[in-house]
Amino acid sequence: GHGGCTILEIFHGCDSSLTEGIPVSKKSDFPAAFSDFIRKWGAPASLFTDGALEECSKAVTDLMRMYNIGRHFKSEPNHQNQNPAERKIQDIMRTVNGIMDRVGARSCEWLLCCLFVIGLFNVLAQEGLGGITPTQKVTGRVPDVSPYLEFTFRQRIYHKLSKLTNSRDGQHFPGETSSERTGFWMGPAEDQGDILTYWILDEETDQLVVRSEVRSAEDPKTQNLRANAKVQAGLESGELGAA
Repeated sequence: GHGGCTILEIFHGCDSSLTEGIPVSKKSDFPAAFSDFIRKWGAPASLFTDGALEECSKAVTDLMRMYNIGRHFKSEPNHQNQNPAERKIQDIMRTVNGIMDRVGARSCEWLLCCLFVIGLFNVLAQEGLGGITPTQKVTGRVPDVSPYLEFTFRQRIYHKLSKLTNSRDGQHFPGETSSERTGFWMGPAEDQGDILTYWILDEETDQLVVRSEVRSAEDPKTQNLRANAKVQAGLESGELGAA
């Protein structure tokens, strides 16, 4: 995954159905992930894990003592079904596989799709919660679903690089290249900018960037032919890999 992530730690609230995914690079990072979860959502009443060594370490016990977290339950070895989080993990994996199949996502984009699905699950109302969302169950506030309405996962978009300036600012009009670049919409960028700020996978650099000035690249009436031509030239020269 992106940023060197090889593992996604999944935290799931038994009563609230709230789910949080925290990317880590190795299993021993679990205490730090648990601490990040507490920092964001607050300390749970108790902890239920599968009994892995990194989840039963002294660092985890110290965190539980610090935040007055009650009992630490562990599932029986080879009985993952005893852990309430396992069902949610299966739901996430099934949904992610379905979305990646539909949009033709690359396998290396699994992490971005997982985070998108987890965020979506948290803002969808659930019958088991009386018709409210997991986020509302935890915070008491109705979440704004606007970030999920305009685009779909991995939809091709144009994102703005910078505003055109005149020669007084040291740049010349018109620019040699377009102020827009093509990319793929990967979901809302939580804690970045305003609520309509998104993670964009830049098609030219294959790097993840944060952008709020985004528009669809799928409408034939509003194509940016200069941006399209640059990407096509990169594909033909072999500088860009086909996505």
